[in-house]
Order: sequence, then C-alpha cells, then structure tokens
Amino acid sequence: MDTRSCTTCDKVLEELEQIDDDTDSFGVDFVKINDKRLAKQYGINKFPALTYFRDKQPIIYDGDLMDEENVLDFLTSLEAMDLPDRIEEVNAKILEKIVQETDFVAVLFYKPECKKCSKVLLELENIDDEADQLGIGFVKINDQNLADEYNLGPLPALVYYRHQIPIIYSGDLTKEEDVLEWLVQNKSTGDEDDVIEDVTLKTLGTLINNDNGDEDSMQALEELEHIDDDCDKYGIQFVKIDDPAAADEYGK
Repeated sequence: MDTRSCTTCDKVLEELEQIDDDTDSFGVDFVKINDKRLAKQYGINKFPALTYFRDKQPIIYDGDLMDEENVLDFLTSLEAMDLPDRIEEVNAKILEKIVQETDFVAVLFYKPECKKCSKVLLELENIDDEADQLGIGFVKINDQNLADEYNLGPLPALVYYRHQIPIIYSGDLTKEEDVLEWLVQNKSTGDEDDVIEDVTLKTLGTLINNDNGDEDSMQALEELEHIDDDCDKYGIQFVKIDDPAAADEYGK
C-alpha cells in the first residue's frame, strides 16, 4: 500500500517492480493500492507497507522493503504460507524452492474433484501443526505432470523429501497418526551427522531430560549420540529437552 506524494513509496515501488516477474512465476500476484481506510482495517498506519494475502488471511511484511530479494524470499517461503491446521497449496516452482531450503517436507499430490483426495486432505490437516512443530513442512500440489514424473500412479499420493531426497508413502493416507509416525521415523536420512534433536514438551516422544551446561548431562548426551542412528533403524526417535516442568512431570 502506498500514498500519493510519498518519496519513499516511489523508491520502494521501483525496487519491488524488479521482482514482479519473479513473483508471477511463483504464482504470487503483485498489486498496489492507495486506500488509507482499507489500510486502517489491517492495522497499517505507516507507509509504504506490504501485506501478503494467503487464502484471504493477511500477513504484514516487517522487513526492509528496499531489499527486494528478501521480499521475494518472504513471499515464496514456507513460513509465509503457514496457516493453522491448513496444508498450503504450492506450484512446482515454489515446491522446488521449498525442497531446496527445507530439510524435511511432506508433499501431498492430489487432483481436484477427487473425493478420496478431499478425504485424505481433511485427515492430514489434523497433523499439519504437529508436523510443523517437529520441523516437517507440509504442502499440497495439483500437478499431474510432476506426479507422472515420479510415477506416483493414482492420486492422492504422499512424497516425503528428506534433504531433497524423496521417498513415497505406501500406507493408508486416511490414517493420519500412522502418517505422522512414518514421517518422524523416516526423518533421519542416515547420511547426516549424529545429532539428537531438541523438542518441546508438546512434541515429546522419547525423553532425555538434560540440563544445558551441566557436565554430567553433556557427557551423557555425547555418549547417547553414538547410538542415535541405531535407534532410528528400529523406529525409535531419540530427542533431548531442557525443561524443568517436563522433568517434574516425568518424575525426574
């Protein structure tokens, strides 16, 4: 949003016009508006300002509008698309960018006017927030050409990218808890350094309570990281947490 007789607005507009074609290729439309009354409805009182609408939900950009590359990164990032309990729609170009920038991404391939796809999507949206808390992005895409490239067969299908390496889920997609368990169990690619992940109490599965900075805790953690990959092979996820409340809850 801009206002007339605003030198800064003109400069920002000139910068952002440099990424207009790029945003188009990512499926993001760029428009400008001069309407203070509308701006007030969205809590905007300083100009210029950039608001990104995802499924009619506004997100106000709080970065430097003169840095057009950062603006482009924001508009095409997984974080900007994130809405509670919603699996966000992407196109092939945005998916490619997300896969390159995100270590773990689950992608639901679907087609419109498909009752099974709609049912699966409804179930999987129940675990979208949990997956996000575990560091796993979740998006959906309607792209038959890309589905054919992966030889996915009948849709819907779920492809899980781990450090850009895809694997295909072969289970029942309507059983969302099984899907979440599979995503967690397959989070380790086996070619990364042995690192035990940090979690919050809400996402806690297997608990090792550690006190950051405590010598005994750090020594124990170092030893346990030697068996992290072995545990992965048996479907056991090793995590760590520094949370006194969690320790009390588990009687530690």
